Amino acid sequence: MSKGEQTREHILQRAAEVFSERGFFGTSMNDLVRATGLEKGGIYNHFRSKEQLALEAFDYSYWLVSHRIKTAVQAADLPIERLRAFVAAFASQVEQPLLPGGCPVLNTAVEADDAHPALRERVYGVVQEWTGLLAEMVRDGQAQGGVTARRGAGDGSNRGGGGA
Repeated sequence: MSKGEQTREHILQRAAEVFSERGFFGTSMNDLVRATGLEKGGIYNHFRSKEQLALEAFDYSYWLVSHRIKTAVQAADLPIERLRAFVAAFASQVEQPLLPGGCPVLNTAVEADDAHPALRERVYGVVQEWTGLLAEMVRDGQAQGGVTARRGAGDGSNRGGGGA
């Protein structure tokens, strides 16, 4: 990895921590300067704007959380064990967060609702991916007989209230 690539990765890692703790709107470029130990010009040399840095920091944060979840799920054998592993890995973000401030995906979802469309779209994509993964695990469990449900996974019946 070149020195420039190392610097870029350092910026992403530190920015992910700051954005996770403070949010996009609560983070200033001065906060990022303090966190990285670089001058603003050094940051802008690698990222054209705070927005670009926030989007890439979100992608990095998502990768961290997703890697934890996927590793846990892949280690389980039975569908019900995979479901439990998914939930446990996701919940571990509360007690053992990979970044300060808890789960960066949830934090971003709360903040970016209407205020930052590009971040909102990133969060939407992650939620869709995780929902799809959960639905697939439920369907696998139903097919193998280890998971039962009154409603099918991914059938949209969870919208509008009511229990499972």
